[in-house]
Amino acid sequence: MKNRPRCQISVETESIRRAIKSTSLDTSPGPDGVLIRTIKFFNIDHVIKRITKIMLKVAYVPEPLRRGRTILIYKGKGDANNISSWRPISIYSIVRRISEKVLDCELRKQVTFHRNQRGFIKGLPGAHVNARIIDEILKDARSKKSNCAVVFLDVVGAFDNVGHDHIVSSLKARGVSPDLGNVISALLTMNNIKINVGAHSTSQIRVKRGVPQDGALSSSLFNLAIDHLYRDLCEQSFVSKYGYKLNSDQGCVVLTGFADYQAVSSCDRVAAERVIDSVQRTFKEIGLALNPQKSVGIVINKGELESTKLSLENGDSILTMKEGDTIKYLGCTFSGELQFNEDSMTKFNMNLDKLVTSCLLKPEQKVNIVNQYVFSGLNTLSRLLPSQSYVQKSWMASTQ
Repeated sequence: MKNRPRCQISVETESIRRAIKSTSLDTSPGPDGVLIRTIKFFNIDHVIKRITKIMLKVAYVPEPLRRGRTILIYKGKGDANNISSWRPISIYSIVRRISEKVLDCELRKQVTFHRNQRGFIKGLPGAHVNARIIDEILKDARSKKSNCAVVFLDVVGAFDNVGHDHIVSSLKARGVSPDLGNVISALLTMNNIKINVGAHSTSQIRVKRGVPQDGALSSSLFNLAIDHLYRDLCEQSFVSKYGYKLNSDQGCVVLTGFADYQAVSSCDRVAAERVIDSVQRTFKEIGLALNPQKSVGIVINKGELESTKLSLENGDSILTMKEGDTIKYLGCTFSGELQFNEDSMTKFNMNLDKLVTSCLLKPEQKVNIVNQYVFSGLNTLSRLLPSQSYVQKSWMASTQ
């Protein structure tokens, strides 16, 4: 029998307790039926700590923790009879999810991501900062009557398609401790799910790629999987040739991360095409692909918005917006520049009114919904307006 790697991570009881405390009471249980209420009531943090330590030591995930159930959530648009209009959410045991939260904290201690990746990075202001940086680029090109191209890239089923082998290789390449790397590999590659539709469910399906869309580790693993893309494309010589430069005191930016969406910022249309070609080639190597139909660009030519298309080396093309068009992108609205979306505020007020007048929920349940869902929408709107000085600092940090 081969020797198992010596455990290099110390799992503390307090880490388990924090993970349990951060798990909402209305969190759905996995196939094992274990409720978070039960875990909190019986104070079994020591049991979950023991399970996590054993998994780290032997690089093995118990079979009940490898079973998941997948539900389909309608995206809110598109043909409801088309499977692509539904988002799959895989739900595993809450015991596993608590362990994953602890492992995710350990992974973030060992790995740092490129500073232009702002989606899902704890402690780093998120996609709203990148939105403002892009807004500054568009305004700068218009005011100086110069050229620029900004392209918002959509990745086909990003979380669902990223390759397991690539993630495992990335863990090793980034020097993640063997115990953590091995247990993450086991959490990725040994899973089976059943798809639940109403009262019906499929037989077990082996998961051969992707990360769970609601998994505690998923965001970090996706960022890790594409981090080499940022390190390659944000190399100084490449950025200087293809990126957009705001002024002489600040460097160029060519690629920024909006969660699992990517945004290209280039000095002109041709440069943007070359950058996107590079992104496509890199994504293909790790099992990902761009969706040119859902990607969209903004091209400024001599200070004016130009309606055109971007032609890629594989024959695909990406359309760009024309005067009067708007692009809604992760809570931001662009119409040649960033706009405050009044429709979102109207929707916020409607949702709040419906919640307050509902007689189906208890007061404490209403407060929980407001904190978790309603205010999160308002928070997104308010964060779209960071100070000018903060945007400049963020720009300079992302170009150093």
